[in-house]
Amino acid sequence: MFYAYLNDQAAVIIILCFSFLNLAFVFTMNKEKSFSALFGFSFIAPFLLALLSIAYPDMVLRIKVLHHTNFAFLCLLLILILSWRWKNYAASAALSVIFPFLVVFTVMNADHLPVILTMTEFLSGAAVILAAGIIILLHRFLGEKQMSLTWGVIFMGFGQLLQYEFPTNSSFLIPLCQFAGYLLFYCYIQKTLKEPYRLKLANAEEKLVNINKTINYEVKRKMLEMELHNEHLLNMVQRDPLVDAYNKKGIMNYFKNLIDDPKTGEFTLMLFDIDNFKSINDNRGHVVGDMVLKKVVSIAKENIREFDILGRYGGDEFLVILPKTKITDALIIAERFRKRVSEEPDISVSIGLAAYPEDGRTAQNLIETADAGLYQSKRVGKNAISHVGSKI
Repeated sequence: MFYAYLNDQAAVIIILCFSFLNLAFVFTMNKEKSFSALFGFSFIAPFLLALLSIAYPDMVLRIKVLHHTNFAFLCLLLILILSWRWKNYAASAALSVIFPFLVVFTVMNADHLPVILTMTEFLSGAAVILAAGIIILLHRFLGEKQMSLTWGVIFMGFGQLLQYEFPTNSSFLIPLCQFAGYLLFYCYIQKTLKEPYRLKLANAEEKLVNINKTINYEVKRKMLEMELHNEHLLNMVQRDPLVDAYNKKGIMNYFKNLIDDPKTGEFTLMLFDIDNFKSINDNRGHVVGDMVLKKVVSIAKENIREFDILGRYGGDEFLVILPKTKITDALIIAERFRKRVSEEPDISVSIGLAAYPEDGRTAQNLIETADAGLYQSKRVGKNAISHVGSKI
């Protein structure tokens, strides 16, 4: 194995694995220049140091590089925080690449350094000061309030302190602290680099919801327009434009549907026409004749109920369907209507009635009965109401 001690083997595995994960995540996810992206890229330093510590042939130098890797990473992190204030992303990234080689060069030439810089007490104190300084700068300069980053620095600083002060008595605690520190750093990078994508996804979902609402609204609006247009076309087909009532096709469709419906109860049919209407057209003109038609229909609408159905059966003949109405009640409605029309000068109506089901169970039978009543009213002198009885 590349190291004799298990804690050193564990340390190098932890450094390599987490550094590789952080670098891979930054290279695949990062699209913006942010501190979290730069922090993730800075893991190239411990990654290269760990590789160099494995590849270097001198075992003593190899161990020294490994034991100073996390200390060097804390130094690099402090420098990156200070440089980030000037937003020099490229220079900071380049420093992360060069820094491992500077560390190796420094370790190789440690004999030429002042003795105080290599003393255990100095290195332990420096690790504590580095960790404290990084935490202060994170909160003051960058406004970073992610506890995972703060606690990661604490664990790494504490692990480095144990590395310098108790390298043998704390053998299992050192890799444990390193693992906790690198894991927290990984969680920080994951969370901060994913956040822009999460926000973009949330915005995209909100826009999609708004688009769906708009589409649904437009679809409903178009459907309503189509329904209104279809209703308008249907009215054009089934309505008489002169008197604003059903035409013969419209009233007969309603009449037949009413008879075909098994739930239909009793109802009464009222067939009427305008007395001497041909004479009005011939002597006074069609314009006056149209005015008389409109006037009679207007009176009819005023004297029947809202749910009664009025239609122009042909010429000056009109058909009124009175749902849920017995013949006795229909006579009252017809008389009220006849009397009101007779109050107009030179206008009167003759009316014939037929009751369902007493006078017939088909449209033809009921029309024939009502027409017979209308003929009876004409025969007795017009301006009258007649019901000739059952034709079943």
